[in-house]
Amino acid sequence: MLHEVQKSLPVKLIMVPRDEIETCTSSDTARDVRSRNEGKFFSHFPVVDEGGQIIGLYGAEHGCGQKASDGEIGTDFCPLKEGDLVGADTSIIEFIREADKRPTKLVVSGDEIAGLVSLYDMQKLPARISLFAAVTALEMTMVDVINQRWPNPEGWMCLLDGGRRKNFQDAIDKAQREDSYVSEIDLTLLRDKFDVVSKGCLLKGDDKKQMQNGRKAIIKLRNDLCHPKESFADTPEKAKAVCGTVKCIEQIMECLRQCR
Repeated sequence: MLHEVQKSLPVKLIMVPRDEIETCTSSDTARDVRSRNEGKFFSHFPVVDEGGQIIGLYGAEHGCGQKASDGEIGTDFCPLKEGDLVGADTSIIEFIREADKRPTKLVVSGDEIAGLVSLYDMQKLPARISLFAAVTALEMTMVDVINQRWPNPEGWMCLLDGGRRKNFQDAIDKAQREDSYVSEIDLTLLRDKFDVVSKGCLLKGDDKKQMQNGRKAIIKLRNDLCHPKESFADTPEKAKAVCGTVKCIEQIMECLRQCR
């Protein structure tokens, strides 16, 4: 089901449309490009030929610093390659998965380039929905594995530490009093599920280590998406860290599926 959700969130929902993209030519100077970037900051500028066809990408990040040159860009850009292109209907999560290595791509629709998508576009609402769906998919997978391993909730509830179990029991009692009770597992937090999977030895060896290493980043990503205090992907470092977290989520899910 969540795979279908991801397919319904394509990169065209977060791309910058072509008519809004700043472009440059090989005869422009780095100073020219820098002046067009004031107040916007595109990390890459498509380079166009005399006919307006895109022939490559110019890295504005390294070419337009404080000492931007008055010399022509010339051949100081990356000619267009297949890896620079992504289909408009490609899912956002698929783009994010590889965006730490390919942070900017031109979006192709039909036989034309329709826009540009970059690492920073994961801050847009459709991308946030896609990321939250990825975390939710992991949480649902953990629930499925836990329920199969312990049909009786008491089997996994005893794995929660003392303080957390007391708070958890209070939440159950409150839900039952207010007639909002669904099930024990639905009242757990994401960190509770991580504890059960870890303490219950559902994963072993490198798989367990992978989960323990990624746990903090996954919980932080979920919290950033649910309760944003600041942008979670407004620097290259933070955005690339999110890409790594997405890969970690998918790796843990695959390991858990093998436990079923």
